[in-house]
Amino acid sequence: MAVSKTRTIDPPEQVVIRAFGVATIIVAVQLVVAAIFFASPVLFAAAIAPSLVAVMAFVTFRGMRAPAGWIMLTSAAAIAIDVGLTVGAQYRTLGLGGIIVLGVIAVMLSAQRWAMYMVAFASLIVIANTTWHRPDDLVATFANGMSLAIIFLIGASLAAWVRTTKLEADQRYRTLVQRAPISIWEEDFSAVGKWLDGLRSEGVSDLRSFLTPGMIREATGLIVVREVNQACIDLLEAHDASQLVGPLQPASISEETLASLTDQLVAVWEGTDHVTTEVEGLTFEGNPIEGILHWSAPRINGRIDLSNVIVSVTDVTPLKETQRRLANLIDSKDRFVASISHELRTPLTTVVGLSAELRDYLSRFQPRELHEMLDLIATQAADVGHIVEDLLVAARADIGTISLRTEQLEVCAVVREVAANHPPDTLALPCHALTAMADSTRLRQIIRNLLTNARRYGGDNVGLTAGRSVGEIWIEVSDDGRGIPADDAARIFLPYETAHHTLELTEAIGLGLAVARQLARLMDGDLTYERRGAHTVFRLTLPAPLDPDKHTVPEQADSAVLSD
Repeated sequence: MAVSKTRTIDPPEQVVIRAFGVATIIVAVQLVVAAIFFASPVLFAAAIAPSLVAVMAFVTFRGMRAPAGWIMLTSAAAIAIDVGLTVGAQYRTLGLGGIIVLGVIAVMLSAQRWAMYMVAFASLIVIANTTWHRPDDLVATFANGMSLAIIFLIGASLAAWVRTTKLEADQRYRTLVQRAPISIWEEDFSAVGKWLDGLRSEGVSDLRSFLTPGMIREATGLIVVREVNQACIDLLEAHDASQLVGPLQPASISEETLASLTDQLVAVWEGTDHVTTEVEGLTFEGNPIEGILHWSAPRINGRIDLSNVIVSVTDVTPLKETQRRLANLIDSKDRFVASISHELRTPLTTVVGLSAELRDYLSRFQPRELHEMLDLIATQAADVGHIVEDLLVAARADIGTISLRTEQLEVCAVVREVAANHPPDTLALPCHALTAMADSTRLRQIIRNLLTNARRYGGDNVGLTAGRSVGEIWIEVSDDGRGIPADDAARIFLPYETAHHTLELTEAIGLGLAVARQLARLMDGDLTYERRGAHTVFRLTLPAPLDPDKHTVPEQADSAVLSD
């Protein structure tokens, strides 16, 4: 199926077509009046053609369609007939030649199809001049009409070019503003300028110290937002531009935004045409935002034009959040450096001191004393090794280079082995066969960190429970201590964090739980915390080996209690 092709008329075309239609009506009226005055049926007939052309021009304009070629040809033919009928047979060649000359000029000035209307309009000027003159004056009249026609052609062409250029520039500007990645406001500060002039006339000299929050909000209500771009709508989480355009609402201005508004008012007061400041506020959804605001007003003849102020805001909320996280991380690292020296100093002091005693006074000690001293050295050295191992795991986790050897592992044996090295010295854990997929070294490290955490921060009674459920093996370490504050529970698994700030434990390194969770998740398990009544419980889960013959596993648990 054929589709008719139409195009929207550009504003210059509309102007020319409208002018052509009006001029055609004027010529038609002149011809009618002249026909009545001279009682000439020929002039009456000549008035019919421009009248039809005028109707076609206005139909074309109203329909907003590009003039079809047959309309242009009809217009040119009608004007040629008018020239022939009006001027007379002896001047027909001259009239047609004038039309041809005008057509060439029009084509040179414009490559658009609507240039034919400009040609017709110029020809109508000639007709209007020749209608009321005698035949012997027609040559001079025609020359005069030609001059007017040429002036029209040049003027119309320049006007169309200027208008097109301006419209294209405006369109490029609007497109640039709407597609800009930063939010842009067009604001009117004219009323603000008058308000500040009033304060100046009252004798105010230092505006910044004079302004109060109430006055700033009053001035805010005088600012009118004319237009915003899409980035602004997205930044403030507005539904559309209508929520932002219009006078600013003082009630919607947050306390954090007042400082930025003060800087803008001072800029107007001091006659500054631009200012940059930080701004904070809330979106329509209540989310906090932070940005860098650039306020700029154009200068016209040396004076600031407050009616067309451009305000742009660069969203730096993610950057600020990153900076705060980095600051917290740096603070945590600083505390870590301070605490690691304490963590290592205690066991190393014991190892170094006892080693020096053995070296210098070995013969003075009884075998039993030597055995106790060597056992203490070994225990303290093992503690240092455990701290170093946690540090290595934390560092490797940051760069993703932790290696694991996952295999089917008897969990109860590993738990007993680790628990045997924590007070009390004996632990009887009645444990059935619990097989998990895990790395034996890393599982020992997790259990050791959990028991150390419970012994260090928990109550007097430490519980150890192991069991299995569907698809997993679980191990729980509990204590009857006071637990972890609710505000700190979310960050206890973060590196270099500790939720226990008692006087004697402020130097804790804060890596044990973070390392334990990292290792558990690397083995496809997890480590969680919860408060059950009066007990703090850390639950470690590990995947159980796949058994195609068993789809469900009954809940089973074995437990033991450690008491200091």
